[in-house]
Amino acid sequence: MHPPATTDDHVTALRIAQVSTYDISGGAARSAYRLHHGLIERGHQCRMLVAHGASGDPTVEVLATSAGGIRRRIRQRLRRETIRRELAAYRSTRPSGLEGFSDDRSWWDWRGSSRFQSLDVINLHWVSRFVDYGEFFQAVPPGVPIVWTLRDMNIFTGGCHYDEGCGKFTERCGACPQLGSIREEDLSRRVWKRKRDVFENLDERRLHIVTPSRWMADQVRRSSLLGDRFAVSVIPNGVNTDEFAPRDQAAARAVLGIPPESRVGL
Repeated sequence: MHPPATTDDHVTALRIAQVSTYDISGGAARSAYRLHHGLIERGHQCRMLVAHGASGDPTVEVLATSAGGIRRRIRQRLRRETIRRELAAYRSTRPSGLEGFSDDRSWWDWRGSSRFQSLDVINLHWVSRFVDYGEFFQAVPPGVPIVWTLRDMNIFTGGCHYDEGCGKFTERCGACPQLGSIREEDLSRRVWKRKRDVFENLDERRLHIVTPSRWMADQVRRSSLLGDRFAVSVIPNGVNTDEFAPRDQAAARAVLGIPPESRVGL
């Protein structure tokens, strides 16, 4: 691994890659984007890799799915159709009103990627349908540590993003209520097994889990995939404290037109 660079004032500057499915679309992406620019402002060399970009920010790189030769494009198309077909099998049984259900695979090709060769750390965020678990960890050089900031439960479930109290992520998933499935060896079990194979073969020192809440940290420790194998830290989402700071409540209510006696929920 290359030695970290230094800024002009001799503060160690890290080479960091933030990886997120989106840059500014959705709350998870915006939290990652704020962190990304906060690190740049502190002198770090930070780049954000995304599947879908809407910011127009030159420090954000949108990875194209069509890059590479004809064989790679054919492989990506076949992978995409396989993932869609396997989930489509539950279209008639899946209850309505649920969040998305995400596979551990993606049609972005991470094999042989050279983007991670000169980094000091990689920070994963909400990467569903973008990061392919099996290929991504093989593409990252062994000497580059990975921090994964969890924005929901998907990393340690068989595909759901919130388990709705199911609790099967503490075992092996299967017969998934969010797929409307009664089969133990369903898509959720297959996703769980593939994730298990990746995490069991991953050096526990390479991955550090970060959660924005104590509740999420507790769910990580309950999970059968992560359990107590990897270190977990609770770090709340960062905000600009020049904009978001405690104010006089009476003055704030007056400015916003909120009656003094009203209860306010945020």
